[in-house]
Amino acid sequence: MWWLFYQQTIISGNKAHELLQKIEQNPAFRGHIGKDTFTIFLVLRRPENFSPLIKGKLLTASTGTILQISYKAFFSTKLFLIFWAVFMLLFSVFLCFEQRYWHAFFVFLLNLACYGIALANFRRQVRICETLLLKNL
Repeated sequence: MWWLFYQQTIISGNKAHELLQKIEQNPAFRGHIGKDTFTIFLVLRRPENFSPLIKGKLLTASTGTILQISYKAFFSTKLFLIFWAVFMLLFSVFLCFEQRYWHAFFVFLLNLACYGIALANFRRQVRICETLLLKNL
């Protein structure tokens, strides 16, 4: 999950259409539900930039259904992180040219800290979504 992505596989004894029906009836999520795939997101009460987009695929097995779920950050969240990471990296390089190495090192560490905070928030949101999704399956 180093780049705001998490994937899991679940084996269920239920049939695929039953699982899709349960996902569709879950009031915590909205999105598109197809014949054997779904793309949903968590309904939020307050702004949360690191809430994941949840994509799933159902595969029919002899004893039930295999559910493959991936949790991804929204494109705008990725774009925001890339922009600020590049900006801070370029600022570090500029400080190196100005021979302010400790400042450049501090900005680089700050960049890593911001990414760590973003990753921690994404993991937290994935756990929340995972709990809400699997509770009803």
